[in-house]
Formats: sequence, structure tokens, C-alpha cells
Amino acid sequence: VQVSESGALTCYWRMPFRERIKITVANESPTHRVDSFYYYLNWRKLKKLPEDTAYFHARYRQEFPAKPGNYVILETEGRGHYVGTVYSVHQMETGWFGEGDDFFYIDGAESPQLRGTGTEDYFNDAWGFREFCTPFHGVSLYEGVFTGDRVTAYRWHIPDPVPFQKSLRLEIEHKGSVYNDRGSITNFELGGFIERPDWVSSVAYWYQYPPAVFEEPIAPIEERLPPYQVLLASELEYRADPPMLVMPQGPFIAYLPAVPNGSIEFDFTVEQDGRYRLDGIFVHSILGGIYQAYLDGKKLGGPIDFVIINIDPAWISLDTHDLKAGKHTLRFEGTGMESPNARALGLKTYAFGLYGLTLLRLDDMEGFQQEMHRILQEKQ
Repeated sequence: VQVSESGALTCYWRMPFRERIKITVANESPTHRVDSFYYYLNWRKLKKLPEDTAYFHARYRQEFPAKPGNYVILETEGRGHYVGTVYSVHQMETGWFGEGDDFFYIDGAESPQLRGTGTEDYFNDAWGFREFCTPFHGVSLYEGVFTGDRVTAYRWHIPDPVPFQKSLRLEIEHKGSVYNDRGSITNFELGGFIERPDWVSSVAYWYQYPPAVFEEPIAPIEERLPPYQVLLASELEYRADPPMLVMPQGPFIAYLPAVPNGSIEFDFTVEQDGRYRLDGIFVHSILGGIYQAYLDGKKLGGPIDFVIINIDPAWISLDTHDLKAGKHTLRFEGTGMESPNARALGLKTYAFGLYGLTLLRLDDMEGFQQEMHRILQEKQ
């Protein structure tokens, strides 16, 4: 399985069929239409298939947030073998989410015949996660340990399939550390092995006969997507200094100042008081510059280098903030610093591009964190 940033989706699983096969692709977005689509299928016709041929299955599940108890990746009845897992977590707490163990219950066993030692261990990493890619396991996305950060990991059981004759149940704990990111050093960590209410989703891959039928439907699109407020750059009020060479390009705004210290700012509105995760989708390009971000006059981290030897959009976290209802201003100031990439190319350009901003309200998780803190204090 391969997914590129530009939208190419490739899958090489063998999918045997006896009489017919039907493959459909659906655009479920209520706002975005498909203006370009192509596909390529490889298939081979055989005289017959062995009687014990198992059918390919892939099953998506989610819990937003994860319910108390272990998260079930797959529960099925039949004869077959398990071949892979994709596991995604949208973190609703600050801390490390991956202390949960995996459990394989084969053919109705009361105790798991396969039991792991931690989430990162199941995906063949150790001491946390970092992005990497190998043929049979990897972490395709890892943003960090803060509230709102996302992670996706995969493992293909090709050299080590898990066979079953009657049934298979695969589940994983969703436990880890929880931190009070508003507390002091003395009460920073609330616990290291706490069940976390992160938003969890997964796809299980396996072969079996007879084919499995599931009563639980896949969640509709409005329940699968996090409740981001998406603010396209072209729909925001913006100002630049110097004001020349601000170019709307469809949904994004391109700013091409001829000076290294140009600036551009955008106004956005928050509907209610709360704690928000703020992210931006920026244009990185060979013409880019280095900019410092400010929110309502307060510096956000260090300078951001938008220079790459290509052109690509990229999602960058602008941290978590307590925002009052009303208008806020996000400002980007050119630093005049020279990017190593630009120096290697002999370029002196200072372009800036923004596709849009996303806001994710996190206050719903505050009550859980406070209650967990109270329980831990009582135990102490």
C-alpha cells in the first residue's frame, strides 16, 4: 500500500474472485468536486481457483474518542490468516500515547496467544515513534506528543501471517502518559500508564473463507473527519507591507516581496472562548523565504524556512492557544535570513504562500484531564 502527498493511491494486495468483481470510488465531500481522476487495474484470468482459496478483506473502524477498555481492530469468524494493520491516533492529551499492548485471540482462546509489549513495539519501533518507511512496517506520519498531534503507523504480516481456523480477535490498549500542560514542573505528569481518550482509527487486512459480513457500518464522512474549522487563505482579510505582489491563486495567497523583511498578516475569527489547536497549510517552494510567525503580536516559536528544491504544500503546527471569541491576527515577518537551500542554488527570493488555516477546539477533553488528576491524587 502506498499513499503520496499528491493523492496517488496504490495497492498490491491479491484479491481472488471466482465469478465477478466490482471496484468503486466515491467522492463523499459535500464541498469539493473531483476534476481529475484516473485508475489502473491489473488482473489475471485463471482456469480455476483451489477450493480452499481465501478472500481478501479490509475493514475500517474508529472510536472518536476511544471508549473505556481495549480498542478492537478486528473480530471475525472463519478460516484464514491476518496480514496487516494500519493504526492512526489523533491525540487528545499531551503526552506519549503508545504504551498500549496488542492482543491476538485465535480460535476463541480465553488468553491471547500473541501479546505485545507496547504500541511502538508492535509496529517494530522502540522508545517512541519517529517517521520511517520499510517494506513491512513503518510510521508514515508522526507530529509529536502534544494535544492535536497525529500519528499513523503500519505493519504488514507478510513474513509472519497470523493463521486462524475458527475465529480471530485483535485488540490493542490505548494507554500512555498524560501531562498537565498548564501545570508547574512539580505536577506536570499526571501518570505514565493511563487510558487515554484519543481519537483512534484502524484498518485491518486479512484473508478468510467464508467471506465475512459485518453489521456495523462504516462511519459517515461527517463522523470520520475531525471537527476542524477550515479557513481558506483567499477568504481571510489580509494586509501586506510592502503591499505589492500579493497574488490570490485560487484558494491560496502568494506573497512575492522584493525585500527580505516584507510582512503579511491575516485576520481570522473565533466563535467562542476556548483552547484551540492552530495549524497552517503553507506553500514551500524554490522561491520561498524565511518568516517569523506572530499571533496577536506574540511570537510563535522560531523562524520557519519555506525554501525547498521543489514546490509542495505542507502542514505546520502553530501550537495550542487559549483564544477569546472575536477577531485574531496571524502575522508573518520576513527575517532576512538566508536559507541553506537558497544559498546552494544562488537564489535571493522571499516568497510566502498560505493555503489556509485550521482550528480544532480542544476544551471537551479538559474535564477528563481534571478528573484523572483528581483520581491520581486520591490514590496518592
